[in-house]
Amino acid sequence: MTNAQPAHTVTSNQAYWPFASSSLQSSLSNTLYKAVQQIGRLSANVLSLLSVSSDPHVWATCNAAGKTVWNAEDPISGKVILGVSETELRVWLEERYQF
Repeated sequence: MTNAQPAHTVTSNQAYWPFASSSLQSSLSNTLYKAVQQIGRLSANVLSLLSVSSDPHVWATCNAAGKTVWNAEDPISGKVILGVSETELRVWLEERYQF
């Protein structure tokens, strides 16, 4: 008499989670992409708020005659001066700031 042992059967992928469907993967990818975009926008806004300076912003432009004129903005008061000579700009700045 022979002792026959029962044959073991193994079901494939029995111990693993099933793969997600492609539509679920696509939905997760889109959600993750949107979240990363929102985080990027939020960090850019925070950095711009932190980098705001109270110093006057000064820049040069050319008028219609091709002459260099000066412009400035005071971020504290919101006042702006446009298209003035260098001397006029210096006077305007000195009236607002004590250097």
